Amino acid sequence: MTAPHLKSHFSGAAKNGPDQTTKPDKPSTLTIRLRPHERERLERLAGKLSLSAYARRKLFGEAARETAVQPKADHVVLAQLLAKLGQSSLSHSLAVLALASKNGALPVLEETEDALQQSCRDIAQMKSLLMDGLGIQET
Repeated sequence: MTAPHLKSHFSGAAKNGPDQTTKPDKPSTLTIRLRPHERERLERLAGKLSLSAYARRKLFGEAARETAVQPKADHVVLAQLLAKLGQSSLSHSLAVLALASKNGALPVLEETEDALQQSCRDIAQMKSLLMDGLGIQET
């Protein structure tokens, strides 16, 4: 074979592309770059679906498989919750109140009622912080 003949042989093969008979059903990857706020929005819209499944569903109308996306906890909010728990002697106080009420020794004074009301507010605040940290909306 002469050099020009080789060149035309390889040029023709390059134009036809790679051999498609090897794995025609092999999935390919599509990569897109997103700004942080775009990704956050996409994750919210996807809900329990993976981002790929959500995008495929929106682009092609394919039925979605139920694949759960793990929720991302807000570590700052969870740290606030743990700090709030650490600052309060809530479990000890409630145990003492329960024992006193069981023994009939719980005087219903204004201070006792105030302490119980504050405990209830603390518990409600901890619940709200935990819900925020887990990304769960309260109703």
